[in-house]
Amino acid sequence: MLPVANQLKHTWRIIEVKSSTGVRDYHRDDIAIQAFVTLAAGVPLESIALAHIDGEWFYPGDDNYQGLFTENDLTEEAFERGGEVRDWINQAHAVVEQDSEPQIRTGAHCSNPYECSFRTYCQSQETQPEYPVEWLPRLMANAVKDFIETNAIKRPA
Repeated sequence: MLPVANQLKHTWRIIEVKSSTGVRDYHRDDIAIQAFVTLAAGVPLESIALAHIDGEWFYPGDDNYQGLFTENDLTEEAFERGGEVRDWINQAHAVVEQDSEPQIRTGAHCSNPYECSFRTYCQSQETQPEYPVEWLPRLMANAVKDFIETNAIKRPA
Protein backbone atom coordinates (compact mmCIF):
# COMPACT_ATOMS: atom_id res chain seq x y z
CA MET A 1 0.00 0.00 0.00
CA LEU A 2 1.20 3.44 -0.86
CA PRO A 3 -0.02 6.71 0.63
CA VAL A 4 -1.58 9.11 -1.84
CA ALA A 5 -0.55 12.74 -1.54
CA ASN A 6 -3.86 14.55 -1.25
CA GLN A 7 -4.37 17.86 0.55
CA LEU A 8 -8.01 17.17 1.40
CA LYS A 9 -7.72 13.72 3.01
CA HIS A 10 -5.31 10.88 3.64
CA THR A 11 -5.93 8.01 1.18
CA TRP A 12 -4.13 4.89 -0.02
CA ARG A 13 -3.27 3.14 -3.24
CA ILE A 14 -2.60 -0.60 -3.69
CA ILE A 15 -0.36 -1.97 -6.42
CA GLU A 16 -0.10 -5.76 -6.56
CA VAL A 17 2.92 -6.95 -8.53
CA LYS A 18 2.77 -10.27 -10.40
CA SER A 19 5.50 -12.13 -12.23
CA SER A 20 3.21 -12.88 -15.18
CA THR A 21 3.14 -10.99 -18.47
CA GLY A 22 -0.56 -10.16 -18.34
CA VAL A 23 -3.65 -9.76 -16.18
CA ARG A 24 -5.36 -13.10 -15.55
CA ASP A 25 -8.95 -13.65 -14.40
CA TYR A 26 -7.79 -14.92 -11.01
CA HIS A 27 -5.69 -11.74 -10.62
CA ARG A 28 -8.90 -9.76 -11.08
CA ASP A 29 -10.56 -11.85 -8.37
CA ASP A 30 -7.59 -11.25 -6.02
CA ILE A 31 -7.75 -7.52 -6.64
CA ALA A 32 -11.51 -7.44 -5.99
CA ILE A 33 -11.02 -9.27 -2.68
CA GLN A 34 -8.18 -6.97 -1.61
CA ALA A 35 -10.23 -3.87 -2.39
CA PHE A 36 -13.26 -5.24 -0.53
CA VAL A 37 -11.26 -6.17 2.60
CA THR A 38 -9.38 -2.88 2.60
CA LEU A 39 -12.56 -0.83 2.32
CA ALA A 40 -14.39 -3.02 4.88
CA ALA A 41 -11.52 -2.34 7.32
CA GLY A 42 -12.22 1.36 6.95
CA VAL A 43 -9.08 2.20 5.01
CA PRO A 44 -9.74 5.01 2.52
CA LEU A 45 -8.67 3.32 -0.70
CA GLU A 46 -8.35 5.63 -3.68
CA SER A 47 -7.15 3.13 -6.27
CA ILE A 48 -5.96 -0.42 -6.83
CA ALA A 49 -3.79 -1.67 -9.67
CA LEU A 50 -1.98 -4.74 -10.88
CA ALA A 51 1.54 -4.48 -12.24
CA HIS A 52 2.98 -7.25 -14.40
CA ILE A 53 6.07 -7.79 -16.52
CA ASP A 54 6.01 -6.15 -19.94
CA GLY A 55 6.71 -9.03 -22.33
CA GLU A 56 8.07 -6.60 -24.93
CA TRP A 57 10.63 -5.08 -22.57
CA PHE A 58 14.33 -5.72 -23.05
CA TYR A 59 17.14 -5.01 -20.64
CA PRO A 60 19.23 -2.08 -21.89
CA GLY A 61 21.99 -2.65 -19.34
CA ASP A 62 23.52 -0.37 -16.71
CA ASP A 63 21.04 -1.56 -14.04
CA ASN A 64 18.27 0.26 -15.89
CA TYR A 65 14.98 -1.59 -15.29
CA GLN A 66 12.74 1.31 -16.31
CA GLY A 67 9.70 -0.06 -18.15
CA LEU A 68 10.02 -3.66 -16.90
CA PHE A 69 6.52 -3.50 -15.40
CA THR A 70 3.23 -2.43 -16.91
CA GLU A 71 0.58 -1.17 -14.52
CA ASN A 72 -3.15 -1.79 -15.02
CA ASP A 73 -5.63 0.31 -13.05
CA LEU A 74 -8.40 -2.05 -11.91
CA THR A 75 -10.04 0.33 -9.43
CA GLU A 76 -13.44 0.66 -11.08
CA GLU A 77 -13.78 -3.06 -11.74
CA ALA A 78 -12.64 -3.98 -8.22
CA PHE A 79 -15.01 -1.56 -6.53
CA GLU A 80 -17.95 -2.74 -8.67
CA ARG A 81 -17.35 -6.37 -7.60
CA GLY A 82 -17.95 -5.73 -3.90
CA GLY A 83 -21.32 -7.54 -3.98
CA GLU A 84 -19.73 -10.55 -5.68
CA VAL A 85 -16.98 -10.71 -3.05
CA ARG A 86 -19.59 -10.49 -0.27
CA ASP A 87 -21.37 -13.47 -1.89
CA TRP A 88 -18.10 -15.46 -1.89
CA ILE A 89 -17.65 -14.68 1.80
CA ASN A 90 -21.22 -15.75 2.56
CA GLN A 91 -20.70 -19.00 0.63
CA ALA A 92 -17.50 -19.68 2.58
CA HIS A 93 -19.31 -19.05 5.87
CA ALA A 94 -22.06 -21.47 4.81
CA VAL A 95 -19.46 -24.19 4.15
CA VAL A 96 -17.79 -23.61 7.52
CA GLU A 97 -21.15 -23.85 9.29
CA GLN A 98 -21.89 -27.31 7.84
CA ASP A 99 -21.69 -30.30 10.17
CA SER A 100 -19.48 -32.22 7.74
CA GLU A 101 -17.07 -31.37 4.97
CA PRO A 102 -18.38 -31.01 1.41
CA GLN A 103 -18.30 -34.19 -0.67
CA ILE A 104 -16.65 -32.94 -3.84
CA ARG A 105 -14.47 -35.26 -5.93
CA THR A 106 -10.99 -34.16 -6.83
CA GLY A 107 -10.45 -33.12 -10.42
CA ALA A 108 -9.15 -30.38 -12.68
CA HIS A 109 -10.58 -27.70 -10.37
CA CYS A 110 -8.02 -28.80 -7.74
CA SER A 111 -5.15 -27.39 -9.77
CA ASN A 112 -6.72 -24.37 -11.42
CA PRO A 113 -5.17 -21.87 -11.31
CA TYR A 114 -2.78 -23.49 -8.79
CA GLU A 115 -2.44 -26.80 -6.98
CA CYS A 116 -4.69 -26.89 -3.90
CA SER A 117 -2.85 -27.68 -0.69
CA PHE A 118 -5.72 -29.98 0.36
CA ARG A 119 -5.56 -32.19 -2.75
CA THR A 120 -3.61 -35.02 -1.09
CA TYR A 121 -6.05 -35.07 1.82
CA CYS A 122 -9.09 -35.05 -0.46
CA GLN A 123 -7.70 -37.83 -2.63
CA SER A 124 -7.03 -39.92 0.46
CA GLN A 125 -10.79 -39.84 1.14
CA GLU A 126 -11.60 -41.28 -2.31
CA THR A 127 -11.40 -44.86 -3.51
CA GLN A 128 -8.27 -45.07 -5.63
CA PRO A 129 -8.00 -47.42 -8.60
CA GLU A 130 -5.42 -50.15 -8.42
CA TYR A 131 -4.33 -49.29 -11.98
CA PRO A 132 -5.19 -45.65 -12.80
CA VAL A 133 -6.16 -44.96 -16.40
CA GLU A 134 -3.58 -42.13 -16.34
CA TRP A 135 -0.86 -44.81 -16.38
CA LEU A 136 -1.69 -45.89 -19.92
CA PRO A 137 1.14 -44.76 -22.22
CA ARG A 138 0.46 -41.98 -24.74
CA LEU A 139 -3.17 -41.80 -23.62
CA MET A 140 -2.93 -38.47 -21.93
CA ALA A 141 -3.50 -36.22 -24.92
CA ASN A 142 -5.30 -33.07 -23.79
CA ALA A 143 -8.70 -34.08 -25.17
CA VAL A 144 -8.58 -37.49 -23.47
CA LYS A 145 -7.27 -36.00 -20.24
CA ASP A 146 -10.06 -33.38 -20.23
CA PHE A 147 -12.68 -36.07 -20.90
CA ILE A 148 -11.39 -38.20 -18.01
CA GLU A 149 -11.32 -35.23 -15.62
CA THR A 150 -14.69 -33.83 -16.70
CA ASN A 151 -16.46 -37.15 -16.37
CA ALA A 152 -14.60 -38.20 -13.20
CA ILE A 153 -13.80 -41.53 -14.77
CA LYS A 154 -12.45 -43.91 -12.15
CA ARG A 155 -12.33 -47.64 -11.70
CA PRO A 156 -15.58 -48.83 -10.07
CA ALA A 157 -15.26 -49.75 -6.42
